[in-house]
Amino acid sequence: MIDALIQGKLHAKAQQRTGKAGRPFVTAKVTTMAKDGNAQFVNVIAFAPGACNALLALGAWEMVIPTKINE
Repeated sequence: MIDALIQGKLHAKAQQRTGKAGRPFVTAKVTTMAKDGNAQFVNVIAFAPGACNALLALGAWEMVIPTKINE
């Protein structure tokens, strides 16, 4: 797994899911630009409630910009 800060645009509305243990998480796909100018898709999985809520509040093609979320 890669732990990274990325920014870009949400490709489609984020989806809330439930894990095998019954705990919720959110998945999303973000379109971002690489250093060479090519667009890349980044799959995102969020477990922290603040991060999950922030992703779910966004609509398709809205900007995703990482910030510190205190929980």
